[in-house]
Amino acid sequence: MTVQSVRGAAGTAVRFTKPRGIRELVFALPELDSLAGGASARAAGEGAVIGDFDADTYRSDRKDLSVQSFVLAAAGPDKGAVQAGFAEGVIVGESQNFTRSLVNEPGNKLTPTISCVACRGDGCQVGLDWEVHSTEKAARTERWARSGACRRVLKSRRPLIVLKYAPEGVTDGPVLGLVGKGITFDTGGISIKPADKMELMKYDMAGGAAMLGAMRAIALLKPKVRVICIVCAAENMPDGKAYKPGDVVTAMSGKDHRRDQHRCRRAAGAGDGLTYAKSLGATHLIDAATLTGAIGVALGTWNAGAFSNDDDTFAKFQAGLAVSGEKFLADAFG
Repeated sequence: MTVQSVRGAAGTAVRFTKPRGIRELVFALPELDSLAGGASARAAGEGAVIGDFDADTYRSDRKDLSVQSFVLAAAGPDKGAVQAGFAEGVIVGESQNFTRSLVNEPGNKLTPTISCVACRGDGCQVGLDWEVHSTEKAARTERWARSGACRRVLKSRRPLIVLKYAPEGVTDGPVLGLVGKGITFDTGGISIKPADKMELMKYDMAGGAAMLGAMRAIALLKPKVRVICIVCAAENMPDGKAYKPGDVVTAMSGKDHRRDQHRCRRAAGAGDGLTYAKSLGATHLIDAATLTGAIGVALGTWNAGAFSNDDDTFAKFQAGLAVSGEKFLADAFG
């Protein structure tokens, strides 16, 4: 039995009880020497919270079917480790549900501006430092003014969200930079996408939402590492200010880029987000984005694609997959 199997079992138990009107649930942790009580409790707490997620936000006949009580039954003397592990699992699960709630919002309910409001409210709640670079503020900032890519994208009134986590007593060492793509709706711009399943393009901000959820968990778990989060928020709509295929713009890094097809506006902020994170002191960068549907053709729907130019950092990322239960494939890309 693994951490992932415990997580899945807890989630399955909660999903089984909800439609049957069962509001109180006792979950027995497995007694295995190979699986520590704290790790098992963390996985159970996370799985239970994720399994209790309610996506029917806008149903007029919505009913509260959530589980009101989830109790762990664990053998052994290490009660403190079990309690601490369970508390961590709840934080991680709730942060994932926060991300899922953002991703599920329709484009008219979660605009780039509203995403800043949501970020501010949750960031302040968990004690993060935050700021938003509006169109006007960014245009007055020298590092943004030098970027032709940013000047063009800023015409779409695209805010840049910056969150910072700095634990007490930590003044040196690595600084983790989390960058997320936050296109709240992607029509394709001038090279407009087919109408079929266009409504799913609200998911194009999932990378940014994942990073906001990660920052929520980081602020509550309080690891001893500094973290900077950058979310580039925008809508990709066809209008007179949109990029034209073939346009050449200069990124913040100083490199020129030619914009082709529907990737014109949505790709403009990704590189600048990474460059800006580095300018703020980030030493290690992780970027999350719903970049292309072709990844599903290559890897299927159960795996995410990963690209890295740092083998040591990626090895640490891979080591964490055994705990998170996520599935990433990278060998196919070298």
